[in-house]
Amino acid sequence: MKYLTVDAMPTGTGVRDSLGGGFYSLEELNVPSYLIEEFATWIANYKMVIQSATPKAIDIEQLDRVGLGLCRKLSSELSDVKVEYFSEGKSEKIWISPANH
Repeated sequence: MKYLTVDAMPTGTGVRDSLGGGFYSLEELNVPSYLIEEFATWIANYKMVIQSATPKAIDIEQLDRVGLGLCRKLSSELSDVKVEYFSEGKSEKIWISPANH
């Protein structure tokens, strides 16, 4: 079983090893191309918000909803994984998926 954390760290891929901390290549995980594109867009949008002079809570909330959706999609696409979500804007874990077998 792999333990994955979805987060929008600007220098990351969007998915990291929850236990080891390093980022996974989405291709390495065999994530479908449509989902890779969604991750790239989400990270770019999140980066713009958190690096602005005054990040707005409503923007972070919206991006976290998108991130939670990516968690669910990732969890349904991959087998034998447990996926959790980390809000870059709030610096907190928000959601953990049930393990897929």
